[in-house]
Amino acid sequence: MAHRFLISHDSPVLYITQVTNHRLPVFRTAKLRELVCTAIAEAQKTASFLLFGYVIMIDHLHVLYQQTDDHFQRASRFERTNCTSCY
Repeated sequence: MAHRFLISHDSPVLYITQVTNHRLPVFRTAKLRELVCTAIAEAQKTASFLLFGYVIMIDHLHVLYQQTDDHFQRASRFERTNCTSCY
């Protein structure tokens, strides 16, 4: 389940927490954490957003970023797919 909080109405900065399905410890190995880091780095190259930071925990991750309007639409569609059910 993803939780998204708007930090400021003047500047669209979002704080997102993404939790794995049933809080499974998906990110407990370094290899999987590195995979997430690589995916985030690739997303930074291809999408229009400013990443302030992220934290990967064993069963969830936190992301703080600023988006464009176009990115907001794509992120909203992504959340509706409930991607954590894949785990």
